[in-house]
Amino acid sequence: MPVPAIREYMNTADIMGQLDMLLALHCAPMVCGLKLSNLIMLNRSQSIVLKDMLLGSDITFWVFYSDGDQNQTLLYRQKDLQGFLDQTRIQRILRQFHYVDFEVVHVLRKLTEHMQAYFAGRRDFPHELGLILGYPVKDVLGFVEHDGEHYSACGYWKVYGDAESARRVFEVYDRVREAAVVQVLSGYGFLWKVKKKNDTCK
Repeated sequence: MPVPAIREYMNTADIMGQLDMLLALHCAPMVCGLKLSNLIMLNRSQSIVLKDMLLGSDITFWVFYSDGDQNQTLLYRQKDLQGFLDQTRIQRILRQFHYVDFEVVHVLRKLTEHMQAYFAGRRDFPHELGLILGYPVKDVLGFVEHDGEHYSACGYWKVYGDAESARRVFEVYDRVREAAVVQVLSGYGFLWKVKKKNDTCK
């Protein structure tokens, strides 16, 4: 990853260019249809630009909490996330975290409550976020069981299941991310890719 070039780009680009790079760095796997969702931290101005840019696309976003001018934002596709939440196994696990309604909006509202309570010091971290981010169920439950210790691999998440399979996924995510960054640095942009995932990342 060309870190100096990324830093220089972010220092000189306009807000559209900065958002372009942030999406490439933090959301490329999701934009390319390889991941259920991605988290990204945006300032208020970037959030406004993102909202306008996503009009007419199948990608939407949800703000979990704001810290001053920074918004922790989840990017996802409604249809994909709802399909995930409709799975019986996922609903059974979410019930353990006190979820009772599995429509996307209700799950995200509940998760927002849990995250805001965590940052206010009123509860433990809501590990169900890992499910919403598309991490393997075994790894999410393993993280809870082992309190984040004794993992067999670590990349985009800590692995407690199939380490070799996870490493292959990490490598794919890395390649997609690096390709997106190079595209932005080359002046071709990344924002257009959010319109239809089947046309992206070819």
